[in-house]
Amino acid sequence: MIYFYFNDCIYSNLDKYIILDMLKNTLLEYKNVKEKVKENIDGIVTNNEPSKIILNNSNFTLKDCITSLPDRDLRNNAFSLFRKYHYDNFFAFDFELKNYTIEINNSISDALFIAITDINNGILFTIPTFTCLKQNILEINADNYDILKVFNLYGNKENTEFIINLISKQILESLPNFEKFISTIGDCKYSDKFEKSFKELPLNMQETLILSFQKAIDRKGNTKFYADEDLIKDVTPSSSKYKTYELRIFNPMALRIYFNESSNFTFLASIEKKPNPKVQDNDIVTANKIIKQFFE
Repeated sequence: MIYFYFNDCIYSNLDKYIILDMLKNTLLEYKNVKEKVKENIDGIVTNNEPSKIILNNSNFTLKDCITSLPDRDLRNNAFSLFRKYHYDNFFAFDFELKNYTIEINNSISDALFIAITDINNGILFTIPTFTCLKQNILEINADNYDILKVFNLYGNKENTEFIINLISKQILESLPNFEKFISTIGDCKYSDKFEKSFKELPLNMQETLILSFQKAIDRKGNTKFYADEDLIKDVTPSSSKYKTYELRIFNPMALRIYFNESSNFTFLASIEKKPNPKVQDNDIVTANKIIKQFFE
């Protein structure tokens, strides 16, 4: 689970209606993030109750701001999101605390809770009351001259894409290698033989296989896994109408991965160690038969 933390270093002299519009924008972008990453995020952590978080010099609170949202659905959603307080119920503190500060609009503010967010791999939810808060990453200074870089959602579509890509990458990196591989491939089906062979590979070979398919995707062709006769070869038997492709890996172990790509859907047939040519022909025929079964 990845938690967002409400950036409390935003106190300003702005009119409450400007702040209200900013909150609305960040809430809508948070909703967009939630639609993409679903159950991997859940609510916004605060260091106090919304009624006690003051946003401007007129004592306009976060609760006041939420209550003032004109859209009922957005208002109800906001109240459901801002129910995670106090922060120590969600973030760990098993590290040495230092003095953390952030410079905002030429003023230095205490940034302990923002630092705790970063140390716990959280993301800031920011009402961007100052231009300097409209950044994908905010820098926090520690008294030992360390600099923490905290990821920041602030209500801008390009920024939202950055946050979605960030969370998607974190989700992918947390997966076991086979699930990570399938996520890299995208829409696909695979044989039991393929899954068993993958899981029996040494970890370094599993990772090499993932990187090799990502390299194929990065070629940016008409399809993800088109045959270029270098990384991927078309080895379809002459008697078959079912395309069979071979992705070749040479190091640290020579492997051949057989698959079919059809209308951006991938069928994963088998993984074989590179044998002598005669046995390799048999591997190709066997893989082609597995691929044929996918279409039947």
